[in-house]
Amino acid sequence: MPFPENILAPREEVRFYFRPHWLALLGACTRIAIYLAIFAVLGSVYINGESQMSDVVRLLLISGIVVDGVLLIRSAFQLFVIPVRILATRYIVTTDRVIFQWVVLSRSGSEVPVMQITAVEYHQSPIARLFRYGDLRFKSSASGSEVRFHFIRNPRQVRSEIYRLIEARSPKLDTTEQQT
Repeated sequence: MPFPENILAPREEVRFYFRPHWLALLGACTRIAIYLAIFAVLGSVYINGESQMSDVVRLLLISGIVVDGVLLIRSAFQLFVIPVRILATRYIVTTDRVIFQWVVLSRSGSEVPVMQITAVEYHQSPIARLFRYGDLRFKSSASGSEVRFHFIRNPRQVRSEIYRLIEARSPKLDTTEQQT
């Protein structure tokens, strides 16, 4: 879905427009691989040793297989949910605002004016640093609200641009006013 130009105010320009990084799927894929391996090991132990194991061990193996199967199904479901979240989420940084939008059937979101941002925090795990994505959180001074960007590309670059926008919008003191 293209960027909705009709949300911009006069003289407001878009600096960044993006969606979450597709590597948001990495966690679900990793969990599926782990659960499949556990499922295969437990199933193999159960099948190969069924005649020699006690009822307690058999019950524990069956319980482990069932629990692992439920976790596997849950993670497989995430492989369908996460792409919908990625496609439904918009992160927009303009010269005036930082905007988060969620658009599926209805539209919702939040925004913080650049001049009201008091802090920009970012987080990158070691894997996220390797693939150059991360999370940003913008805190507002006026309402105490915040906007979060999850799984975005180059979070340090976006953070630097936010600080440049804040600096450009902040009132400059005239040197003659400072001396008097």
